[in-house]
Parts: sequence; structure tokens; C-alpha cells
Amino acid sequence: MKKLILIAFIFGNSILYIVKAQDNPVAVRIAGKIAQQMKDSLSLTDEQKMQVFNINMDLYRQKKQLRDNTTLPDTLEVYLQQIENKRDGLYKAILLDEEFKTYKLKKRFLLKVD
Repeated sequence: MKKLILIAFIFGNSILYIVKAQDNPVAVRIAGKIAQQMKDSLSLTDEQKMQVFNINMDLYRQKKQLRDNTTLPDTLEVYLQQIENKRDGLYKAILLDEEFKTYKLKKRFLLKVD
């Protein structure tokens, strides 16, 4: 079984996130930043923020697995886009209707990480 690490106090909050030991620290930072931006912009609860973080980590893991197992660049792009297209549906399941509408309006800003 893969080793799991519980990380507390990510980005100054006391929510526990489950991060796999092999996860890229940059991906963890980006997922945390997106979750924090969405929490701030959409007034999400701590639980919703945790769910956003976990959604983003899951999407990262799916993309990483695909990159590790695919050698054809054209095929890779198609499958990466299919994974990315799941994001809104996953967010819609955890956001209230008004939060999701606001997310759609601010999407480019919320998913942009410098």
C-alpha cells in the first residue's frame, strides 16, 4: 500500500489534506493555491476548500499517470484535455449553484497560478 502523509496547516489553515508521498511538491503548492484562491473569491467553507484541493490533486495524479504511460504526443494532448474537461463537473458537485456561477465567471483568474 502506498504511503500516505497527512499535512496540516497548509497555507496557514488547520485542515488536513491527504497527500501521497510521491506527489510533486510543486503540484501540492499549486493545488493549495488554487484552493485558497477559490475559498477567498467564492467564500467557500474549509470543507469545500479541502475538496477543491483534493480534486486538483486527483486531476494532477491522473495527468501524471497518463504522461508516464503515453509516448505519442498527439494522443497525450487529447487525453490530457479529457482529464481537464472533468474539472468543472467535479467542482459543480461540491459548489452551491451561486458559487458555481461565480466560479465560471472568474474561472481563468481562479485557475491561474504564478
